[in-house]
Amino acid sequence: MKDTLPDVTYLREEALKDNHKAEINKLLEKPIDLDQEDLTLETLLLMNVKAHKDEIGEISIWAWKEKELFNQFKKYEEEWKLTALPVQMYKDNRDVFILANIDELTEFLEESLLQISNIVAAKYSAPFRS
Repeated sequence: MKDTLPDVTYLREEALKDNHKAEINKLLEKPIDLDQEDLTLETLLLMNVKAHKDEIGEISIWAWKEKELFNQFKKYEEEWKLTALPVQMYKDNRDVFILANIDELTEFLEESLLQISNIVAAKYSAPFRS
């Protein structure tokens, strides 16, 4: 039973999406509904899940890392939504505005671009590239 617990943990990973579940089903050669509440250890043993432990683990870890990258990306998206652009009137024209002291904004932009570049370059970032 101790040998099977990691398999159960991998199969119950919350980050697993439909594409990950399809890969797992392809490995097991039989469709299994990983979302069903009454999925039993006996069912997993009968499907010989243990034989695919490493592959299922890789898929589960891949899904978790994709989720982490997505969360990092969302964090930057939210920060940019809340970032105010410093503007000031251009000369005495009340209808024309220009960006004011943008040093902090430029620094924030450069940091964000570096982090987003790292996210996109990551091994697990395939969903971001499409």
